[in-house]
Amino acid sequence: MVKQNFNDKKNAVCGIVAAFNFDDDALHNSILISSLVDYLIVIDDGSADISKLDKLLEMKIHNVRVVFSNENQGIANSLNLGAKLALSMGYEWCITFDQDSTPDSHMVTLLQHQRDVLLEIYGEKVAIVAPNIIDLNARGKFCKYLVEEKKFTFSRKSPYEITESDKVLVVITSGALTNLKVLRELGFFATELFIDYVDTEYCIRLIVNGYKIGVAKDALLNHNLGQKKRKIILGVDFVATNHSPFRRYYIARNSIYMYRKYAAKVPSWFIFDLIATLYNSVRIILCEKDRYKKVKFCIRGYLDGILGRMGKIDG
Repeated sequence: MVKQNFNDKKNAVCGIVAAFNFDDDALHNSILISSLVDYLIVIDDGSADISKLDKLLEMKIHNVRVVFSNENQGIANSLNLGAKLALSMGYEWCITFDQDSTPDSHMVTLLQHQRDVLLEIYGEKVAIVAPNIIDLNARGKFCKYLVEEKKFTFSRKSPYEITESDKVLVVITSGALTNLKVLRELGFFATELFIDYVDTEYCIRLIVNGYKIGVAKDALLNHNLGQKKRKIILGVDFVATNHSPFRRYYIARNSIYMYRKYAAKVPSWFIFDLIATLYNSVRIILCEKDRYKKVKFCIRGYLDGILGRMGKIDG
């Protein structure tokens, strides 16, 4: 076990990997991440196959800790557990990762640099600095971020277009340099969501409370955003994400949760997300396999959202 010095953690970064059914790629990513951060915590979320995690432990990497769970409790729970461990070790900043994310060798340093730039401007209100994400399922395109223009209007900008003054509304958790003190003070990730909208909920909560989300355009992260397929119907280009019926349930249910809680507080985000939800509904019906089951699960999700039934569902 590495002896931790609480006096040197102010600028150091703790990595947190949310793991589920760890595979070879996840193993390689974690080894890479461990070389870029001060300490790495891998949180397993009740995986059936832990052989690759056992292999990671067998490597005895000095700054890696693996925490196992007996049951699948959702990504929010994994992130919270990792964040609380990092806080207990004296860290003030962490970077959260999905297991299928691969950071560039300079990503952490560049995130820290942009954080320092933003701290000079916004001080303790800096809550997250996100990387420039390369979507491997979209031919290596850079992902765009949602930016508020006015109260009811928004734009989507590439990281190269975003300035320090832009009001970035939502980023994903993977690759996000996160202020742990803010996370603790504002409240950890919403476990009742289980999966989907977990990152969105925290970001919108930050915005409502006046915190700053920034983007480091040169900090690159390779990431798989769904199993995308393009399909052209009547001249319209649709991109199907092919989420499972269960994911469709959580997306539908949690969208209702979010709209109830934040639509009036951040209308620019709400309008964007509502448009995206309607587009996704059409996309499921026209483009995706197993569409009838997915529609059924969406309806169930909307009903549970209206009735306030949250958490993990059975079967």
